[in-house]
Amino acid sequence: MWMTQLFANYLQNRPLSAITIPGTHDSGCYVNSMRLARMARTQTADMAAQLAGGIRYFDLRPAIARNGTYWTYHGAPYWGDSFDNILRAIINYFTTIRAADCELVILNISHFNGEWGDDMHARFIDYLSNTLGDRLVQYTQNSATVADNINLFNANYGQLLVNPGDRSVKSRVAILYDGAMDQRREPYLVNPALTLPRGFFLINKYVIGQAANSLTLFDQYSNASDVDEMAATQYRRLTQRGNRTIAPAQFGVNYPANPAGGAPGTLHLLSWTCTYWGRSLMTSIVDRAANDVNPRLRRFFVRDPLNPVPSWSYHPERDPKINIIYTDHFASATSNAFGGGHPDQGLGLMAMPVALAAKLNKYGAGAQAWTGWDGW
Repeated sequence: MWMTQLFANYLQNRPLSAITIPGTHDSGCYVNSMRLARMARTQTADMAAQLAGGIRYFDLRPAIARNGTYWTYHGAPYWGDSFDNILRAIINYFTTIRAADCELVILNISHFNGEWGDDMHARFIDYLSNTLGDRLVQYTQNSATVADNINLFNANYGQLLVNPGDRSVKSRVAILYDGAMDQRREPYLVNPALTLPRGFFLINKYVIGQAANSLTLFDQYSNASDVDEMAATQYRRLTQRGNRTIAPAQFGVNYPANPAGGAPGTLHLLSWTCTYWGRSLMTSIVDRAANDVNPRLRRFFVRDPLNPVPSWSYHPERDPKINIIYTDHFASATSNAFGGGHPDQGLGLMAMPVALAAKLNKYGAGAQAWTGWDGW
């Protein structure tokens, strides 16, 4: 519950655009159910374990079974866990933490499998809304009633947990619906007057009537099998908003500059993932993440004296803002967020992206010195 531990001093009065959150790639794809799973299974921990491990941003890609149930998938042959199980895990997690805890979970639901008609989207949105209920953020984005609206990325974190009706506060879920810039627009969502249920938000590949609530998510993977090439590409994405042509060409999006404190209404996702190519068929995604990719995440943030990469010596008060750190097999590398004797040492040993997020949120908040990995 690292968000709760940092809430009062570091998160409560900051917008999401100034916060760092750990996430998982293809979050529902942890089922080891087929011979080719090594080419598509991206996680080893189920949804409950990811939540307990500190993950707060989830990449969920829906498919519909013949019986009408909803599942996750990663490529047509591989299906992961069901949305029933995933949503149940979220609800169960919120019942096990304290009522006073202040956690926020973000679900990015995108890459719809096959062609989805309007009725399919409407039913799926109703299913998500009805299942999560008042655990959803109690604001919308595009309502004619101004008091019901919020800019999800600009509002202070604390406000996202509040019910504007009775002012009650609890841990919440926000849904980015079709939040992938590399996918075509879904016709159901293109109406600028469309108001989705509370807790659902669209990114700016869709034009909405309430333009002040427009959201930008910079999420572009490297499409590289080599770890160093992936890291270099992600660094260019971070510092230059480098992009694959499909996103801006398709939707005409101009990404804002990425300053140290973050751009208003914008989240930048660091996609620390390698593309799985045929030459790697003998090694699974999760094994490669554990043995090669994730251990090198450390080098992206702090210069390693044995393998110096000066341009990657990251400082959160100087360098462009990273809002989401997103990996495969998230718990395969671990670290202490704060070393022994530190006031926040109670956060303890965490998965690498979670430890990084905790530390970035603290040292990106003010004048404290960024000590990189010292004492981790």
